Amino acid sequence: MKKNGIRMMALTLASVLLFGAAFPERVTAATGNGGKTETKVSSEPSMLPLYWGSLPFWPENDEDYGDGYSYSTGTDIYTADKDEYPELAKALEKMVGEIEDYYRDLLPLLKKQTDRVYKASDDEWLSVYQEGIFNLCRADENVLSFVYYDNFSGIGDEADPSSYALGVNLDPDTGKSIDLFDVITSKEDLIKAVDKEIADADIYVDEWKAEARKCVKSALTDDVIYSGAESGLSFTIDYNGLMLYFNGEDTGFDDGPCSLLISFSEYPKLFEKKYMSVPESYFTELMTGDFEYIHWFDLDGDGDPEPFALLKEEHDDVDYEYDMSLAWGSSVEELKEAEYFYYANAFLLHEPDMDCIYVETTTENDYQTVHVYEITEDGPEYTGSQEGSLKFNMYPDDEDEPIGYIPNDPESFKMSTTDWTMGTNWLIGDYSAGEDGMPVQNDHYLEYTNTDYLHIKAVTDIDARYMTEGSRKSRKGTIKKGSYVIPYLLGQDDELLVKTEDDRIWTLELEEDEDGYYTYDDERIIDLFEGLSFAG
Repeated sequence: MKKNGIRMMALTLASVLLFGAAFPERVTAATGNGGKTETKVSSEPSMLPLYWGSLPFWPENDEDYGDGYSYSTGTDIYTADKDEYPELAKALEKMVGEIEDYYRDLLPLLKKQTDRVYKASDDEWLSVYQEGIFNLCRADENVLSFVYYDNFSGIGDEADPSSYALGVNLDPDTGKSIDLFDVITSKEDLIKAVDKEIADADIYVDEWKAEARKCVKSALTDDVIYSGAESGLSFTIDYNGLMLYFNGEDTGFDDGPCSLLISFSEYPKLFEKKYMSVPESYFTELMTGDFEYIHWFDLDGDGDPEPFALLKEEHDDVDYEYDMSLAWGSSVEELKEAEYFYYANAFLLHEPDMDCIYVETTTENDYQTVHVYEITEDGPEYTGSQEGSLKFNMYPDDEDEPIGYIPNDPESFKMSTTDWTMGTNWLIGDYSAGEDGMPVQNDHYLEYTNTDYLHIKAVTDIDARYMTEGSRKSRKGTIKKGSYVIPYLLGQDDELLVKTEDDRIWTLELEEDEDGYYTYDDERIIDLFEGLSFAG
């Protein structure tokens, strides 16, 4: 196996942070057997409010930048609602804080090794990174489960990228790690199920299967099993069952993490009812990247989950420009609309009568689009595309504000879009999955984010109607020349609401002229205000 000094240090330290000191206590599931206390299990658990963010680390000083190479680290972040789930919020804060410290401290070590490799190579330019990626598997009131991927680009053309998967499973009420033996009813039955599923997994070679069996049987000799390096077994508790992860260090195969599903549908007696109780509708995240990350889902409707992967491939050998395909069984279907991107997120939407894949692409000009594909027996069928982003940072000023969003509940999720009405600004709104799977705006208004009074100023008097916050009564008035305003809300019927420094909220009914410019009272918005900043 190929190993790298920084890489192996990362695995050791990250394992200790996540699965040693951070979550040492065991959670006992209440199932009503084996002397445990019985509790009521709801037929359909509610979704867990969860917030996502991304924190990059770059060299802070000019002298720390490499001459001929770049290097960076970073990590994803999760936070929970402090009022509704205080223990989970504290546990995530502790875990994320330790991971942040790790990737921050890794930066100078990455520079040292990159500098050494660059000086000994013929490469004109090296781009090196190591980052922690969180992939959300399940988030409801019974369990928060996600995979923490430690991804390393490798250094130089001859070095292969690597990815290491660690499952994280937390009880939302206590914030503690969940013991595998509180999820299953029988160790022996789990071993039998694993043997059968490994034998039936045609995507894996016999040598890998033998090592995977050894890994599971060795871990199950312990009395307590938390997911992670210490137990020797990495797992998540998904909406469809128990997902096992096998890394190159486990099996000797360096093609990235592999996974195996022990499904609720196939082995209903193996699992405690609490964890088999799942919402009727949900989003789960799909990993994309340099490897064929294997996911499991019933794509063909026969009742049995099968493996599939989203493949990111270079477009016509152009660097940092990719296309996306869906591979399952012996089929590979190109998702033609999801193309020419340099970065992508993906999610699986499950509804009682429909399943869809959302692919969110970011192209070279940072234009973001969500492409929706319905899963049918014959493969993915394109439904439509919509400008916007489902997984995005907010960069809040207040530590109590959400750091960013990730879709979880199909009935209510946030979406960010770009707007050019008063310069280039960003809007955020609440959406749900429509009957055809496309995002549908729940509220009449979208809200502008990250705006202030420092830039946009009226260049003439503007007559309009206004209200004050909390009031439903509108009055006639005038936005005086020289008044500073901020974009506030944008309605579905092209009503632009702007706010002046006296907290008055003014409504401008917009129209579009023959050249595509927004106007108010036959005057273009760009002629009514100065300080409008447009990107691009």
